[in-house]
Amino acid sequence: LLNPDSVPALDNVPAECQKFADEKEASFVAHSYITGYANYTYDEALKKLLPEGVEAPASFETVGHIAHLNLRTPHEPYRLLIAQVMVDKYPAIKTVVHKTGSITNEFRVFSMEVLADKMTKGAVPRLALAGDMALEASLKQSGCAFKLNFGDVYWNSRLEGEHSRLVASFCPGDVVWDLMAGIGPFAVPAAKIHRCVVEANDLN
Repeated sequence: LLNPDSVPALDNVPAECQKFADEKEASFVAHSYITGYANYTYDEALKKLLPEGVEAPASFETVGHIAHLNLRTPHEPYRLLIAQVMVDKYPAIKTVVHKTGSITNEFRVFSMEVLADKMTKGAVPRLALAGDMALEASLKQSGCAFKLNFGDVYWNSRLEGEHSRLVASFCPGDVVWDLMAGIGPFAVPAAKIHRCVVEANDLN
């Protein structure tokens, strides 16, 4: 009832609400109130700010304090706006990046553009270069703590369920060979939590 888009006037009160009020011998009274950017969620703010027909990105990956977006063509002109709203509305997010290329090398890393940077307060947008400090992230998975630079190594938070499922199948004393181990989402918990014998390597 407090949403002016849904109930712009007293004549638009839903019938079931009006019926309830009548049964209780109550009535509705119009009040004016002022809302601003601070009152809106991420989705609500972008609905107000983006042109009609351009929807807010519905999903994104998080890597520690980093939000990783795969923006579509209609989003491109508004990518900085989207990133700013994201860091404003999600307190845990300090850096927003947008994937600009696919994985084409043996290191399994891709080119990305930094769209928001509350960590180092560097200029945006900018191409993420090796060692970019805004991409230094810390996170926990499978009972282990990891620290990584998202621009230098391969990491996919969406694989956490698969990592946990496979690691849970290991038994103490198992010998685990992990080729292309990345920073060790399989190898580290296998050794630390499940006391396996682990051989793991990767190029980066």
